[in-house]
Amino acid sequence: MDKIKFQTAFLALCEMYDKEVSKELTQLYFSVLEDAGLSDEDFDRASKHVMKTHKYNTLPKPVDFIEAASAGGENKRYLNYKPDRVKGVPMPQSFKDAWQKVTSKKW
Repeated sequence: MDKIKFQTAFLALCEMYDKEVSKELTQLYFSVLEDAGLSDEDFDRASKHVMKTHKYNTLPKPVDFIEAASAGGENKRYLNYKPDRVKGVPMPQSFKDAWQKVTSKKW
């Protein structure tokens, strides 16, 4: 994800939600969204979706953008998908099997 494009879009979002922009907040959001694998196009699409659907006068959290980017797409692409680990902890085999069944279904 391009930092300059992100900063420009994030500044506009912060203005929209009356949130004071700081370097630290911008870096935090950028880092989380970049780690989740969002591209410039993903963030643009997710931002538009969030602006249309976010109902509160608070700045949406990074997860709101990640979920919006993965909506309607293949969720495995985002969140650094690792079916055998959750935050570095191995999942029990039964949970891995259940997770594979859930993620393989076409809803």
